[in-house]
Amino acid sequence: MYSTTSPARQHAYLVLCSGGLDSAVALALAKRNLKPDGGYLLAVSFDYGQKHIRELTSASALSKVYGAQHLIHSLSALEAYSGLRKGDPTEMEQEVSWGLMPRTWKPARNIVMLSVAAAALWTYNIHIVVGGWHQEDYPGYPDCRREFLIDMECALESGTGHPIRIWAPLLHKTKKQIVQLGYELGVPFEKTWSCYQGEAKPCHVCDACVRREAAFLSLLREDPLCKEQS
Repeated sequence: MYSTTSPARQHAYLVLCSGGLDSAVALALAKRNLKPDGGYLLAVSFDYGQKHIRELTSASALSKVYGAQHLIHSLSALEAYSGLRKGDPTEMEQEVSWGLMPRTWKPARNIVMLSVAAAALWTYNIHIVVGGWHQEDYPGYPDCRREFLIDMECALESGTGHPIRIWAPLLHKTKKQIVQLGYELGVPFEKTWSCYQGEAKPCHVCDACVRREAAFLSLLREDPLCKEQS
């Protein structure tokens, strides 16, 4: 797995693109790391029952910016499940062995997404899947940890007979470092979307909005999505 280093330049990458800030930076890194004689980017997004479609439209816009073919897959089965166990009346974060389980977590979501990605990797003869996972900002997400990604890499290669490597370039970075890297890469942050709630504008209250806006402020910059509302 690539997390602290980058792979050699490739002819093609598959990028898991949610339309959010992190996946946009991952997409930009993949574009930069294509071989100089040109290459192919496949951006894969998922409809898993989000509260709105804004992040999928953002994923489509970002794919156009970076010249990637964009595929959207439905994962309707995940709509029935959330990060809360049935019968828990508290609706609070649940404690697990490594910390607190956020309410925003969808069980097995990254397992399913990576499995679909593995099928696409085999079909398109691509060997590296790129994603915006980062365990420091989401310590309660079990499927954003290095250990999980290493295990999944082995399982995907074993289950497909196809050489597969996971590239997680943001895994050990903070949100502030990711935003800074995005500026260095020229990422169009105004085309990204992070909010869990709203569709027309960010709510500024959910965890995704708070983390995102704090990262921009820490760099003495204004989030472009906030500028749109001023």
